[in-house]
Amino acid sequence: MRTESPILYNSAMTTKIENNELQNIELVDDKALAGMLNMSVSWVRQERSKRLKKLPHNLNIDPIYVASSPRYRFSDVENWINGLAKEAHG
Repeated sequence: MRTESPILYNSAMTTKIENNELQNIELVDDKALAGMLNMSVSWVRQERSKRLKKLPHNLNIDPIYVASSPRYRFSDVENWINGLAKEAHG
């Protein structure tokens, strides 16, 4: 019996992520992201909702959905935080 490789889709951009790319991806959930940003879990969820509805928002990281659970690439979170730091320091 042949099994298919798992494929994840980023809902906002419909980016297909093949199985061989999964080896180097570390994903964080809403709670972990909120902790990293020192924000509440509800803020993360509200920001994601605003982004998906194309409303003004601050969190500019596309989630990856594993089943119906949103996850974020750790590297995307780091890049976003670094970008904020660069903006703050001009």
